[in-house]
Amino acid sequence: MENHSQKELDAALQLIVTTINNCEKMQLKFAEGTSQHSLLTYISENSPTSKVVG
Repeated sequence: MENHSQKELDAALQLIVTTINNCEKMQLKFAEGTSQHSLLTYISENSPTSKVVG
């Protein structure tokens, strides 16, 4: 596995957090019970950053 600088890791984490935040915003646009809503719920609840970022 390659070693990455702290700057690269921070940038990657920020991208992941931004993506999850966008998923959470999109989730509101889908009716509960639809596959889209369920997938976005799964992503936001089971992302590794939900435990790190909080």
